[in-house]
Amino acid sequence: RRPRDRWLLALRTLAMLALALAFLQPLLLSRFSGGGGAKRTVALVVDATASMAYTDGTRTRLTQAASAAEEILASLPPNSRANIIWVRAHADSALPEPGPNLDFLRQALRQATAYPEPGDISGAFALALRELTAAEGEREIVVISDFQKSAWQNANLDAPPGIRLTRIAVGHDDAGNLALAGLAAEPARPVVGQPARVVCRVRNF
Repeated sequence: RRPRDRWLLALRTLAMLALALAFLQPLLLSRFSGGGGAKRTVALVVDATASMAYTDGTRTRLTQAASAAEEILASLPPNSRANIIWVRAHADSALPEPGPNLDFLRQALRQATAYPEPGDISGAFALALRELTAAEGEREIVVISDFQKSAWQNANLDAPPGIRLTRIAVGHDDAGNLALAGLAAEPARPVVGQPARVVCRVRNF
């Protein structure tokens, strides 16, 4: 029986080693790839102004921007930190500072809403720079917008040395800068056979 017991002991030992390696696999792979101790901080500057509510096909431009931002979050290596800076009338961030809670940022992207207002582009970019100033490791600002010409043509997006700037454009077609702000019938409740007129109010943002 002794040889059989030794084979059983060897098989059990190999099984325990395989189990341990399975749990250590993410750590080992990250170390072999050189990213085990690397830190990366990303500020996602996402446009949430009026033009981002325009629908291209079946999705709004804000939905496309949120999807692009989620892909970036999914590609970040371990130990990374991120934050979302919203381009709105008053620049705002999802977190007080870049953090590791990427699931919270994904949820914020899925609940994002575009408001009928212009955006403080300079304020949002300055906020992103402030949050990255004290960050360690690789630093990057990713601007995601439809880059509407009337709003972005004079925007200053110069990043200082050490901070990489990436721009991601959403939206494929030129959208009319118009909105239907009101619709009314005169008379308000016409009867069958009665002449009626429909009055539309169209606004240019």
